[in-house]
Amino acid sequence: MTRTRPRVGITTTLEEARGQHEIWRAYPDAVERAGGLPVFLPADDAYPHYEEYLSLIDGLLLSGGQDILPSLYRQEPWGGLTETWPMSPKRDRFEIQLTKLALERGVPILGLCRGLQLLVVALGGTLWQDVSLSGATKTKQIRHFQNLAAQWPSHQVTLNPGRLRAILGESSLLVNSLHHQSADRLPPTLMVSALAADGVVEAVELQGESFALAVQWHPEHLVKTDPRQLALFTALVEAAAQGRRP
Repeated sequence: MTRTRPRVGITTTLEEARGQHEIWRAYPDAVERAGGLPVFLPADDAYPHYEEYLSLIDGLLLSGGQDILPSLYRQEPWGGLTETWPMSPKRDRFEIQLTKLALERGVPILGLCRGLQLLVVALGGTLWQDVSLSGATKTKQIRHFQNLAAQWPSHQVTLNPGRLRAILGESSLLVNSLHHQSADRLPPTLMVSALAADGVVEAVELQGESFALAVQWHPEHLVKTDPRQLALFTALVEAAAQGRRP
């Protein structure tokens, strides 16, 4: 049978206490709507089959979820830090290794929320563990963990010239916000694609021709009310189609 849809691997959330891999339905819905075939990946280093997973997929979506273990970006945990839910070192190790190999092989990558932070860490950068406890903001801080439902945008971001701005066709955008961590020191291979009004990094992209970008918001929850957000998933699927495996 001839395959028509590029296969997009979507990493899952590992809930170790409940013994479950979980995923928001909005992720596969957005990939499907963009013309891709969603493939769930168990983000757990108990299954270190990285090469085989990459041989199955044409693109990679790094989903949102837990904080990343600070030791993986050479930091101690900050006092006063409040986790949104327990960290998962097994998920961290799986996604970091998978991301590194995907980058080496030129597999297109889209990171969402935690996915942005994961991309930064995988390439050697660091994070603000909590924007409310740090000097991450340059002006009066805005609320980055909204008290609205995820399908509603809560603050604006400004987009810098680059791939992301070309995809969205806008210089500014209203986005939702469900995070308390953010990118700090970026590796030299990444550039800032968007900023919030208080200076928090809202998007990054890989410099060069390879497709790898990430946003700090959750576009999968906005695609039904803001068609521009679907363009992120469409761009991933199109990039995956160009380099698809037989």
